[in-house]
Amino acid sequence: MKENNAVEELNLAADSSFNLDGIIYAKKVLNRLRKEKSLIQGEFDEDLWIVEHEFNKGNYIHLNFEKLNSIIFIKNSPKHLKKVIKCWTTYLLDNYSYRTVQATLNHVIKFTVETSGYKADKVVEFLNKIDDSDRENSTKKTFLTAVYNFLDYSELMNVEDVMAILQKYQSKLGQRSGVRMLPPPFWIFEFDRILNEFFNKLDTLEPSEEISRLRCLYSPIRLWWNLTTIIPIRPSEFCLIERNCLSFTETIEGKLYYIKLPRKKLKKVNKKSIQIMDQIMISPEIYYEINNYINFTNQYGETKTLISYKSLAALDKNYHWQRNNQKKNLNYFSNQTLYHLLNRFYNEIVEQKYNVLVKKENRLTPIHTRHIAFVNLMLQGIPPIERARLGGHQTITAQFHYSYHIEQWVDTEVFKLMIQYQNWGVENRVQEDQKSPVFIPEKIKEKAYSAISPSFKMKLKEVGYCTDRLQRCQSKECILCDYWGISPDELEEKPDVIVKKLFDRQTEIKEVVSVLENIERQLLTNELSGYDPSFQIKHMTTINRLNAKIKQISMIQAKVGMLGGKITSWDNEEEI
Repeated sequence: MKENNAVEELNLAADSSFNLDGIIYAKKVLNRLRKEKSLIQGEFDEDLWIVEHEFNKGNYIHLNFEKLNSIIFIKNSPKHLKKVIKCWTTYLLDNYSYRTVQATLNHVIKFTVETSGYKADKVVEFLNKIDDSDRENSTKKTFLTAVYNFLDYSELMNVEDVMAILQKYQSKLGQRSGVRMLPPPFWIFEFDRILNEFFNKLDTLEPSEEISRLRCLYSPIRLWWNLTTIIPIRPSEFCLIERNCLSFTETIEGKLYYIKLPRKKLKKVNKKSIQIMDQIMISPEIYYEINNYINFTNQYGETKTLISYKSLAALDKNYHWQRNNQKKNLNYFSNQTLYHLLNRFYNEIVEQKYNVLVKKENRLTPIHTRHIAFVNLMLQGIPPIERARLGGHQTITAQFHYSYHIEQWVDTEVFKLMIQYQNWGVENRVQEDQKSPVFIPEKIKEKAYSAISPSFKMKLKEVGYCTDRLQRCQSKECILCDYWGISPDELEEKPDVIVKKLFDRQTEIKEVVSVLENIERQLLTNELSGYDPSFQIKHMTTINRLNAKIKQISMIQAKVGMLGGKITSWDNEEEI
């Protein structure tokens, strides 16, 4: 929660989702706020909640649900809608400033009432009205992001078309607002490197009280990272994974390992709803990593959740745990604690121990890994309906905004290629606010502009030179060939040629992504109504095209993109 009076911007993707226990959780939040004297008035079933402004004591913020009564009796309006909105509101109260909650709730209530409970024709009419208004685009984006966040949380039936309409309108305004953009790939890989290096070092040290404290304190971060970059889990789901979540079965081939997620298997209400998965197969490595953590923390007492809050409070004397022990149920691990631990890892390990300074916008947050997992599943060719099951979505449309990250994921593929070429040492890292000579991996120097001149070097018409006397072309475009090279001087003279090639492929990738989304919508229709192998073939062909384009742009950037301390990004402005 931000300690200021500003209204924070939500993300399109909700950090949590509504389930059958949502009302129980909501009432617990309200009871806690009442004990803390933050909630001045209001029970869950009442239409007016009053909270005291957390930063301006004596001032009060009203959360009024009364207007929602006007749609209760509208035909085909979502069932229990007001209760779902109240549950979402309590989740926001637990994670955002009260001013943000008030503004966001008012946006959702206005949209809900004026569209008569999300009738598609009314939604179009409403969007046309705000389109004709003189509101700034940023204001429109904030409004629609709040609505989309709620719909993503709610998983209400029959709102797929509405989410698609909102998504299309959002893209017209600009995709960046509300889409939780991933940090630059350099900082994703840097986090992964430091996390692994940190725990590898702990494994080599003699056991001690301090080693136990560090292992206990940051093991939840390692579990979160290793599990949620593979399975698209919301932060709230990760926090609520039960202690006895592991199981395995014996087969002829060997053991198969599973983890149970805190997802309710809801009855299918219509053919568009998807039966979500709560039992998911995991690798032996993740299974034993989780099992070792459970065994290590059992000594601190029983706990309902996989992550033991009691172990954190017992081993770490930081004021955070002492202050919160009085108002927490110590049997549960919460979203706020996960966010806190991740920030501590950045502050105390990444920055203090490894001397790597990371700006706030380049830090990972708990919701980021869900985005990474969804994009990876998409690029592997996993069908949308299976991704929805893995991600806990009851509707397919809810995951489409994750495709916005495919474009950004291209830059991550560049780093994957570079890491294959070179082991990155701590000495090669630079602080974010410092300028330093650029470091170019040796293999990339070899391929792009080797210090040792090749015995054959034929100048190419467009850019660079060919080093193969036999002209054994590997690609229609010379720059994609292993025999292509370029001198630093020529690269400095002709940056526009390289930028043009990158831009052309960026455009092609955007076009392929658009085709892919259309195929996935058609694929969903066919999967729900009957199997059509032609769409499966189209889907895999398009995925392969997309991966081929990503590989091409990665090769170009890996060869020349590191010069001058910059890597050409989708905005041509991303600095390392």
